[in-house]
Amino acid sequence: MLEPIMQIRDSNRLFKICLVEKTIVALVRTSIGRWLLLKMLCGTHI
Repeated sequence: MLEPIMQIRDSNRLFKICLVEKTIVALVRTSIGRWLLLKMLCGTHI
């Protein structure tokens, strides 16, 4: 009886991970996202 609940929980977690990845990709596509990514990678030197 608990198995379907666990499957739903896993699919919800996977869905959230997919949303996060899509958000990251969308941010990287924008110039602001690229600038923030560079700033994070290079530290606060920029």
